[in-house]
Amino acid sequence: MAAILSWRVAALCAAAGIAAAGHGVGELAAAKREADALEARLVERRAGRYASVGLRPAPVESGEPVIAEANERLRMAVLDMGRRRGVQPGMKYAVMRGDEFVCGVEVVDAREWIAGAVVMKSGGDVFPRKGDRLTRIAGTGM
Repeated sequence: MAAILSWRVAALCAAAGIAAAGHGVGELAAAKREADALEARLVERRAGRYASVGLRPAPVESGEPVIAEANERLRMAVLDMGRRRGVQPGMKYAVMRGDEFVCGVEVVDAREWIAGAVVMKSGGDVFPRKGDRLTRIAGTGM
């Protein structure tokens, strides 16, 4: 398990342009733990809503995808959609705030309900923040 985690952290470091031997590894590991905890809470919350009547939660199909969290120092963002909505590593999205382009992001890790992405292009001092809208860039991903 530790070897798999080390490999995934190294892959995230490479995608984010952070040296694997540098200070960013611990921060990325902490970000992964935080993503795991967010996903667990979301799954628990969804399961709790339906458990009392014996149903399983259905994938969320409505609503516009948005940034759930962002970390400027790591240049990483958490998207509020995951494999249940077809998200796969390699997919690219434009992040929009109103009618303005904020940046591009590329998915590096897709979970059941959320996904982690590296911020690829950012316009000047602007960085994605919670609530920014996502628009899929055509022709990316599998």
